[in-house]
Amino acid sequence: RRMLKMGEILRTLRREKNLTQEELAEVLGVSPQAVSRWENDVSLPDVTLLPGLADFFDVTLDELMGREVQRRKQQIWELCSRSQKARGRGDLLLSERILREGLQRFPGEESISSELALTLTLLGGELRIQEAVRLAQCVLEFSHDLKLRATTTANLCLLYRLMGQTAEAVALAGTMPHVYESREWCQALADGREEASVTMILFTLAAIAEHIAGRKTPALLLAQGVSRPLPCWKESLGRIEAYLSKYKK
Repeated sequence: RRMLKMGEILRTLRREKNLTQEELAEVLGVSPQAVSRWENDVSLPDVTLLPGLADFFDVTLDELMGREVQRRKQQIWELCSRSQKARGRGDLLLSERILREGLQRFPGEESISSELALTLTLLGGELRIQEAVRLAQCVLEFSHDLKLRATTTANLCLLYRLMGQTAEAVALAGTMPHVYESREWCQALADGREEASVTMILFTLAAIAEHIAGRKTPALLLAQGVSRPLPCWKESLGRIEAYLSKYKK
């Protein structure tokens, strides 16, 4: 796991307090441009500002400098993992409770917000769907994590569709890379071995077959924590062949 730079830490702490760069700059008596340079790791705050920054965000200097951030990231990862296991067992209410408690402990944490949006999607209901949309939109507004953004975007496409906002769903889907830039295709390309290509093909076929069967959309497969190919390859191929036969001339 990589060590976070101070700029990322400052940006996270500022967002947890729901402050803009301009508002933080006013509190510290510096320019908004200075705060922007800090958060983009172009420059560092003057050493005389560090104690004040730590006090303002209620963190230690070690936390501000990134020395305790890894422990925090590990705790968040463990929390999300517990939620995913509960969701995989079908215990959606436990998953929701774990994540809501996580957000109380780590306010504004984007990975927890994305996980909660996935769980709320599966739980369904108008109020939950609306909350899931707000959470997903917030993650996409602020997160720079490519994997997290991809997961959240896939879920938000489904949420928009559930809300009848087809145009928004299609427009958002258009921002995603095509299938040849997906994780499985890129892993097959990078690995170069036949086994990697077979895994890519089987995973793709399984996802297509589940979608054709109408049981699950790709976004719901994702929400339920499916990260490995499904085992019934012959059944998958049969579904795909039957589906495609309808379009043969």
